[in-house]
Amino acid sequence: MGNNIKHLLKRYEITPNKELGQCFLVNWNLLQKEVGYANVGRNDVVLEIGPGPGNLTELLAQRAKQVIAIEKDVRFRDILSDLQARYNNIEVIFADALEVDFPNFNKAVSNLPFKVALPLIFKILECDFDVAVLLCQERLAQRICAKPGQKGYSRLSVQISRLGNAEILKIVPKSAFVPQPEVNGAVIRIRKTKPDFEVPSDEFFKEVLKFMFSQRDKTVQETILILKSVGVSEKGVNRALSQIEKRILYRRIHTLKPFEFGKVSQALWNTLGDVRKAFYKFYELKGLYKNS
Repeated sequence: MGNNIKHLLKRYEITPNKELGQCFLVNWNLLQKEVGYANVGRNDVVLEIGPGPGNLTELLAQRAKQVIAIEKDVRFRDILSDLQARYNNIEVIFADALEVDFPNFNKAVSNLPFKVALPLIFKILECDFDVAVLLCQERLAQRICAKPGQKGYSRLSVQISRLGNAEILKIVPKSAFVPQPEVNGAVIRIRKTKPDFEVPSDEFFKEVLKFMFSQRDKTVQETILILKSVGVSEKGVNRALSQIEKRILYRRIHTLKPFEFGKVSQALWNTLGDVRKAFYKFYELKGLYKNS
């Protein structure tokens, strides 16, 4: 399969673009497994981002009702047009997937460009769908799927777990790609769910997570007390602390479950309102703002 892709790229005079993070999965068994992991069938409308030479696209088209492929690189127009001539259920949209509105779909199966995998995953999660099978960097996959207390557990893990159930299905070695990337990949599956706890607003919740995980080894109480050093009144901070259950208050940030972050977020909002300016001031004082 790897030689076939190399031959195809040579035939159409396409050199993979490193700036776009192009590396193509060429292991036929893994491509078939991705389709199987999503259980693609004749009633499914499948979204694929970054089809490139169309090796995964063709497998999807053989099983799905429709495949909607979004490709940024117009150099693949001829390859994908030839594929469309063989399969009448493929629609190709030439656009930047981060900028174009996604059409309706119920499943997503994509080998994501590594450089923009994370924002693409969040954009997919904004949509109404059943399941997404996505290939991304191994390290990113570990962060997405990490559980409370685990090494990779982060604000990313919490944000995604609120929107869906994520699991790592397969680690993909560098050798399975053409050209070979610098890191291994991983196939993850996300089953979309309704949020199981409420937050004041998605944007506020993101900032609360960012602030709290900047102090991941401190307790919730220690972290909230920091707000006194950036202009929040002692009375206000104490009022916020009084609204948080003690079983949460004395735990370290990296051990909290997602719904417990929701409780902290709600307590801060109810007692202090929108305190994001205080968070930003703290980042600036600690030199964390740009990199946090």
